[in-house]
Amino acid sequence: MWKQRSGADWLEEGDRNTGYFHKVAEGRKKRNHIKEIQKLDGTITRKSSEMEDIFRTHFQTLFTAGAIHNPAAVLSSIEPVVTEEMNKELTAPYTQEEIAQTLKQMHPLKAPEPDGTEFQPTRGLRQGDPLFPFLFLFYAEALSGLLRQAETHELLHGARLCRTAPRVSHLLFADDCIVFARANTSEIEVISDILRCYEGASGQMVNRDKSKISFNSSVLGETKLLLTDHLGVQCQGQRGSYLGIPSTVGRSKTEIFQMLLDRTRKKSKDWKRRSLSGAGKMVLIKSVLQSIPTYLMSCFAIPDQVWRLAQNDTSLLARSLKARYYPRSDTFLASKAHNPSFAWTSLLVRRKLLEEGMAWRLGDGARIRMGLDRWLPDGQGNYCKASVPRGCENVRPSSLLMENSYAWDMGKLAEMLHANDVWKISSNLVVVSSKQDRFFWPHGKGNSYSVKLFLWKCLSGAVPTAQGLRSRSIDVDPLCRRCGEEIESVEHVLRDCKWAGFLWEVSPLRIIPNFLERHRQISDWFEVIRSFPIKELHESFANIAWSIWYARNMFMFQNKELSHIDCLLVAQRAVWTKRICDPPAQAKPNSVTCSRRGQIKIWCDAAVEGAAGMGFGILYQDHDHEGRSIGYSFGFFPGIFLPVEAEARAVLEGITLCKERGFQDVIVEMDCQVLYWLLEKHELDLSYLGNTLESIYSLASDLHQLYFSWTPRDGNVSADSLAHFALRSRSSLSFVVGFPSMLNSPFV
Repeated sequence: MWKQRSGADWLEEGDRNTGYFHKVAEGRKKRNHIKEIQKLDGTITRKSSEMEDIFRTHFQTLFTAGAIHNPAAVLSSIEPVVTEEMNKELTAPYTQEEIAQTLKQMHPLKAPEPDGTEFQPTRGLRQGDPLFPFLFLFYAEALSGLLRQAETHELLHGARLCRTAPRVSHLLFADDCIVFARANTSEIEVISDILRCYEGASGQMVNRDKSKISFNSSVLGETKLLLTDHLGVQCQGQRGSYLGIPSTVGRSKTEIFQMLLDRTRKKSKDWKRRSLSGAGKMVLIKSVLQSIPTYLMSCFAIPDQVWRLAQNDTSLLARSLKARYYPRSDTFLASKAHNPSFAWTSLLVRRKLLEEGMAWRLGDGARIRMGLDRWLPDGQGNYCKASVPRGCENVRPSSLLMENSYAWDMGKLAEMLHANDVWKISSNLVVVSSKQDRFFWPHGKGNSYSVKLFLWKCLSGAVPTAQGLRSRSIDVDPLCRRCGEEIESVEHVLRDCKWAGFLWEVSPLRIIPNFLERHRQISDWFEVIRSFPIKELHESFANIAWSIWYARNMFMFQNKELSHIDCLLVAQRAVWTKRICDPPAQAKPNSVTCSRRGQIKIWCDAAVEGAAGMGFGILYQDHDHEGRSIGYSFGFFPGIFLPVEAEARAVLEGITLCKERGFQDVIVEMDCQVLYWLLEKHELDLSYLGNTLESIYSLASDLHQLYFSWTPRDGNVSADSLAHFALRSRSSLSFVVGFPSMLNSPFV
């Protein structure tokens, strides 16, 4: 009850202290209480009945739609985008699944419809309504269509960064619209006509009290007054802002960003800090204070904006900046240029940080600079530059291909590169002619803040284990909730518990269990780990330790058992081992059998052995042979392969052979749960797996039907044996009819 009255939605998963919600609700009541109100005639009233009538009249006038006039003028400006097929899907009856999903998305303490004390508005879009975002898009498209139509007929000319940049007549954000026009009466009149047409056709009203107009510094004062009066809006000065961002950025950066400090102080001074636990304070800092500078800083000195520009090079912002600052280059080669803006200068400052961490994924080989960009995989999730002769740093990989082919020219490679790099390229990298070289962030999504905070708590003795809570006179069960065998200390949770011990055993850091035994205190762990020169070891150790604690909390507080593979996926950024690919026993397979004539099922598997290369094995079965093998193939690739990468190559080889044999209805079964999960997501992947996954998707589109399924390893024994045979023998064999004679076990 008090939580609902407090309105503190941001604490959904945070502090549950009733006293806190009580104080917030009482504070809201004091701030929101209206003691008096001014009438239209200027007099003041304190009578509740009169104030109620004033409010009712005001909002009924505001939210009552006017008469609809000439909607055809607006509809004619909207380009149809809904196809017949899309229309059938939109008008189809609701399913039980859709209704259930919608109900689950509703806020537990809010209603989707007004209750009996509210009136029904006919004008305006009520925020919070489930349909609000969609309804607003319809209205916004109508207004946008009218503005585009005026621009097409050269009635509006918009603005642009330079002569070659695209013109911008308007920008939409949420329920706001920014219109750009020349400062003359003719274009202002066009805007007024468009607004009147929009209001008449939609029944909605533009709130002119909240609307503002801003001018270039060269516009005369009398012109500003004339145009402001014509539109009936307020004039915004040079120090105005929109969406929390200053409208103009001058030389004084301190003045510009002072607003961040002011907002932070204003937010924090009213907090009832004594009513919050440590977790509640952390939620406040992370969800409130840290969010204040987010939008402003995203537009200036952070590398994230550089990443967006480079990834979305066809966006309006990217095309505008390219025309102004790098018309013959790209984002990462652009220079400062003459008289740059503060925003562009800020982006350049942070670009270097991004360049140090990103890597390139090979496509057609036309963009990568071999000696300057990190693009060669080392088999451990890291990337390095190629060792090229002096003066050849800018050579592109596409220049080392055979003529009229996308195969490597081994002679050119040997002449240009070190033997080790030649081996990495020829064995690991495949040129994809239909894809551009793409950069990606190989470090994955991290939880750096949570990990650092957890490590600090470990070293400070602040981790709330059962032992730690009892030391503070809190009566809890001292035993570990997971195993029930020992007192729950930090060392037990992270090392001695059987669940944690097994996770360390199957993690990429297999040396860790013995290491932890030799160093009993947790402070000793970190001191010794820090002495190791390998940075990746530090990150892996910290992430795995944090993931164990995360899994413990999920088990205790949400009664959710995370598998070991889930914890390693959370902890690791790019370190994959064969053990990760093996799903835990409690996972549920979804093996699919051939169900109709002409359907083919293939089993794929791979085997890797350090730097020796990879082997793959594939078996084929069809519906007509009642589970018997109709063929098999296997192969060997030299090079360094991560296990999940090898599994993906095996699947790609299997689907390729299916296409070559004319099989159009295919089931692909694998025992790598990670790969199965990635394929089922079917999302754009910019990691080292990206080219292989995109090749699989491309082949899948050429087949009539393609399904992916997963089975435990004991359901894929024959393909696994074939893969190991190929790895041991360093041999390859294309499709052969029958069951492989080198295998003793029957077909599985």
